[in-house]
Amino acid sequence: MTSDTHLYQSLRQVVHSKVTYAFIILFLLVACSSSDDSDGIAPSVTLSADPEIIALGDSSVLTWDVTGDTPLNLSLAPDTEDDLVSPLTVTPTETTTYTLTARNDAVEGSDEVMVTVVTSPTIVDFDAAPITGSAPLEVSFSWNVVSPDVVSCTLTPDADGDAADVTSFDPCLGN
Repeated sequence: MTSDTHLYQSLRQVVHSKVTYAFIILFLLVACSSSDDSDGIAPSVTLSADPEIIALGDSSVLTWDVTGDTPLNLSLAPDTEDDLVSPLTVTPTETTTYTLTARNDAVEGSDEVMVTVVTSPTIVDFDAAPITGSAPLEVSFSWNVVSPDVVSCTLTPDADGDAADVTSFDPCLGN
């Protein structure tokens, strides 16, 4: 091996190792300074409404769970002008989507829930029990109606199988 070749290989190793070190240093600098970890992790927000469907004039209860780095700033849209303490009772006059946002420094998390306001009777739940069995099978039907006047009604057949017993006022039957 000539001295020129040996010198070339030595320089190549030096340059290669300096380039490798330069990339390692650059990587560490970028990793350590690209994002100031003081921002933290975005808060986790879970927002729910109970019930989600209400009649005009009724209320729904918003509840939430927020986790994340403190201090947290909470905001609710649309603004209810109430203190943001869970649970919070709301009485919207129209279908409304509520958005809760939690912010800590420069990061934020949010969740939303819709409260639907109905102005005419709306069946929100229907059930039949039992759903299986041998004939003849006596079945009771029940449903929940959201309306400005009616909350729920149950229709149970009498011994002859006629729908005779209505346990509450039912606008669907016209009485």
